Order: sequence, then C-alpha cells, then structure tokens
Amino acid sequence: MRFKPPPQHDSKIGWRVEFRTMDIQLTDFENACLIIILGLVVNVINHFNVDFIIPISKADDNMKRAHFRNALLSEKFWFNKNCVQSERYWESNLHKSDFTSSKNDYSDFVKPEYEEMYIYEILKGKEGSSFKGIFPLIKKFMEVKKYSEKNIENIEFMMHFICSRARGSVPTGAAFIREIINQTPTYKHDSKLSHCTMTILVSQLMRL
Repeated sequence: MRFKPPPQHDSKIGWRVEFRTMDIQLTDFENACLIIILGLVVNVINHFNVDFIIPISKADDNMKRAHFRNALLSEKFWFNKNCVQSERYWESNLHKSDFTSSKNDYSDFVKPEYEEMYIYEILKGKEGSSFKGIFPLIKKFMEVKKYSEKNIENIEFMMHFICSRARGSVPTGAAFIREIINQTPTYKHDSKLSHCTMTILVSQLMRL
C-alpha cells in the first residue's frame, strides 16, 4: 500500500490509499484468490461504515513482524477491533462525499481499540470477541449486493483457501519451496543452491 496525495492543492480529491501489486504466487488460482478477495475488501471499505485505520507506528510494527519467517502463523498483528462503526454498518454515506468522508455526524463514532491478532483471527473473527472479522463483512457485502449463488459459492471457496493458508493447513509459497529444498539430497543447508538442487526445485514447481 501507499498514500496518494491530492493531485494539486485546490483539488477536491482528498488523500487516498492505494493497494499496490502483491507478490506473484506460484499458481494462477492463488493469484486469482488474492486479487478477487482484495477487490472485495476495497468494496467493503467503500460501501460499508467501517474503519480499518491504525496508527502508522503500529503499521510499522506489523511490517517488521511480517518479515519474520513463518510470520503468517507465528506472529500477531495490530488491528482495530472496533472497525465496525454501527449496528447497521452496511449503510454508509461515503458516496455522498465523493468517497472522502464516511459521515458528517460523529455522534455515534466508535472509538478505535487496537489489538494484536493472528491473521486468521483478523480474517475470520476472534473467538470470544465482538470483532466480526473481514470475511464475514465480505459475506454481508455479497448479501447486500445480491450476488448470485454461484458467485457466492466461488468466492467462499477462495476465502476457505486463504483461511486454510492462514491456519497452516495449506503452506505458503515460501514454505512450500523451503520444504522442497530442505528435502533435496544435494542441498547442504548452507543457503547455496547447486544446479542439481535448482533442477529438482524447478521440476517440482512445474507440476503445480
């Protein structure tokens, strides 16, 4: 992600956040899952009364933790557990302000509360907490926008795949490659990949 400032000082366009291209995955299906789910997250932000903003210091903490090996499973990340702003969160006035402000009346504003959670909890919701999770919000969006049963089925399959990866039952691309290399007889665990090791790795990846 990156911040995009207004194009000029007198522009009606406010500050924006741009989702940047993600790391390419090993298969087309994985790429499709991430792109489609991210698009739905954008729709939730634009059409629902939610607040995913966290302080930049906590975003920096999240970025540092994300660089650790196996961070998806072993690290917790800061998130606003009070991201849902009202009981009828699917009703938002964001479009009335050209997507610059979600409301004019802050009388029912829910104060942010930041909590460390695993990625799986951020996606599915945290047990014993009022935090809904991002995926239930996506399901509500599909309901409100009257997605077809077939589209809902396909998207829920993608969400299930991503949740399985967040729980560790489906390895990440990095974990999958490390496992292949570690099991290669010619690899000496010195971070140096011989021609033979690379040949075995490529042959395994070609089977995907």
